[in-house]
Amino acid sequence: MVEILVSVAIFTVVMLVALGALLSILGANKKAQALKTAINNMNFAMESMTRTIRTGFDYSCDAAPETECAGGSGSTDMYLTNSDNLPVVFRLNNNRIERQVNGAAFVPLTSPDITIGNLQFFVDGVVEDDEIQPRVLILLTGTAGVSATASTTFTMQTLVTQRLIDR
Repeated sequence: MVEILVSVAIFTVVMLVALGALLSILGANKKAQALKTAINNMNFAMESMTRTIRTGFDYSCDAAPETECAGGSGSTDMYLTNSDNLPVVFRLNNNRIERQVNGAAFVPLTSPDITIGNLQFFVDGVVEDDEIQPRVLILLTGTAGVSATASTTFTMQTLVTQRLIDR
């Protein structure tokens, strides 16, 4: 009888340890899936911005056309005309990237799971006859994740050159 009690106790301890390990693995998988979803959303937002910039023209760092901000700290706002000849604005607002097309309301490009800490646009080559193809350098840093324990910090950088030939 004592042997059966000892064996049941050992079996119970082993099962509790195994269950704890299984729950820990499930929690880590849930965190990894949440981070993957947030990073995929960030990649989609960055690709959407670069596609619009690449096919657009009349880049500017403020509402005045042909305003460069190639040096210094850049700008958190970017103005351009898209391929449909509509004005587009990208900006950082409340730790989210937003886009406005043709004066409509600003629409967030990033999900609430992503916090953008810094977004900078460096516009270069938009001045007439400067012999530089218009281009935009985008730098951003932020965190992705649903909670402090399931988040990661990221930095992204891309250089976008205007598709239209600068004459």
